[in-house]
Amino acid sequence: MERFLSIRLKDYKGVLAKSENAHRTSISIACVKEHKNEVIALIKEAIIMTILCQIKFEYLTKAMKNIRLNEESHEILLASLVAFDRETESEMVDKSLKLGEQIALDGLFNFRLNELKKRWDDIALLARNNATYLNNDEALCELLRFLLSAISPKIMRLDISEGGKGGDKGQYFVKGDYQGGGFEYKINCANQLLLYLINVAPLELNLHGKFSDKKLLNRLTNIFETSVV
Repeated sequence: MERFLSIRLKDYKGVLAKSENAHRTSISIACVKEHKNEVIALIKEAIIMTILCQIKFEYLTKAMKNIRLNEESHEILLASLVAFDRETESEMVDKSLKLGEQIALDGLFNFRLNELKKRWDDIALLARNNATYLNNDEALCELLRFLLSAISPKIMRLDISEGGKGGDKGQYFVKGDYQGGGFEYKINCANQLLLYLINVAPLELNLHGKFSDKKLLNRLTNIFETSVV
């Protein structure tokens, strides 16, 4: 949250100061009056993002720590559950988030977000109760496809190839457009590629060339809307 705010506050001539001790970290923010509303919106965005990404991840990790699922599938499932239905949950946090001169995030989480935590408990319970079935990759892919259908895409379309010019197997190149600009990432393993795709939830994947990892290819074609180019 601190890093996010430190960068974005510069757009509104805002400043941030932090103090911490063994029990509490405090962040103070100030800006010129003309940008007050924008900075308040920015603070709310930072809080919501922290709760629905980092805190939700830690909460579900603890709730699902004894799930009987292999490590790779567990990691992919956890990432999908963190991203699942983030728009609805964002609205829930936003309604409970009343910004005044001060706000205590632990108080917000412990006392105002019980409905949200109940949702997370139900999700974790469902995963634990069905973990045996999810060790079957076909069943896991079916569940992931359902979960991703409730995730708003951050990217409309991505192009993915393996190896690039060097032809190195197990390295994946992801190309896309975001806010009018092109980008390209190199991702060094199949599982990290899946985690990235789950987070951005693209509407369409274009797969270029051959993929040496047949398990990855099966997951891509069964979880996402894919086209082979």
